[in-house]
Amino acid sequence: MAQDAKKDGKPYILRCVAGPAVDDARSQGYTLAAQTTFSSLDDMKYYDNECEAHAALKAVAKGKVEPPPLMVCFDNAVGTSS
Repeated sequence: MAQDAKKDGKPYILRCVAGPAVDDARSQGYTLAAQTTFSSLDDMKYYDNECEAHAALKAVAKGKVEPPPLMVCFDNAVGTSS
């Protein structure tokens, strides 16, 4: 995703990771987790509303993901990401 998603012809996703959730009560029934990192809120909004690569991903997932996935947007307040 990070390589395919382009804004103004350039990659704009800083980091994108995904994988199966650990079978643990803390997963609360979720079986897949993903984290996508952007440099700005504007980039996140572009991803959600205008990005062709993300639209293609949503089309593949449509009807296969029930209920709608939990989405949480946040600003890092703890330290640097690596």
